[in-house]
Amino acid sequence: MANPVDDDASPYAFGISVEDSNGSSTLITSASFLPPGGGSVSLSADGKGNFELEPEPSFATQTALDSAFPNGTYDFTIQTTSSPATYSPSLILSGDFPAAPMLSNTEWLALKLQIDPFADYMFSWNGAGSFAIAFEDEDNKVFTDYSQATSSAVPAGTLLPNQDYLARINFGSGNGTLDGSTQLNATYNSVTHFTIHTIPEPSSLLLLVGGAGFYLVHRKIRTNKSSPEYS
Repeated sequence: MANPVDDDASPYAFGISVEDSNGSSTLITSASFLPPGGGSVSLSADGKGNFELEPEPSFATQTALDSAFPNGTYDFTIQTTSSPATYSPSLILSGDFPAAPMLSNTEWLALKLQIDPFADYMFSWNGAGSFAIAFEDEDNKVFTDYSQATSSAVPAGTLLPNQDYLARINFGSGNGTLDGSTQLNATYNSVTHFTIHTIPEPSSLLLLVGGAGFYLVHRKIRTNKSSPEYS
């Protein structure tokens, strides 16, 4: 097993969201929340009818996270297109900051997880809890997945061959509640990352005298992007 490393500067994060459980993209028009002992914070629309804290706030220490978003009652103010036009549900957040599980995948070389992009690939880990995983190349996010399982499958063809990708995993622990058709969620998130290297195409193999080898082109990847969104 290998452990993803904590995100460089801010491995402690907080996520909160308001979602319409019926899948409507127009029912909720705005949402905000009031953390224990704090002021009102507006949530951003994701374009799918849900609202979330964006960007997700992250902190250098757990103490700073706990100070900004402690356990307790989170009061929401939600505007909708149905009756009542405004209502104020609450969510009680209780729980500890989650420890990041260790990856079970074993194909590591020079601190990079080696995967075959021409076949389906399964990431797995030894912990439980909700997670969000995202892979980024130099320019954008190329894969995301969200679940409460202990694995995530990347379909063949999702990643390009002979490339480096920055993989970010948020492991979350928190609470959720369904109020009518509105799902309220709040989580403490452990932000981790690791590097993936995809093997080259077969045509990239170089035959060498007395043996065989392969030619790798290492792309420079960014390491300062934000953690994956829960959306």
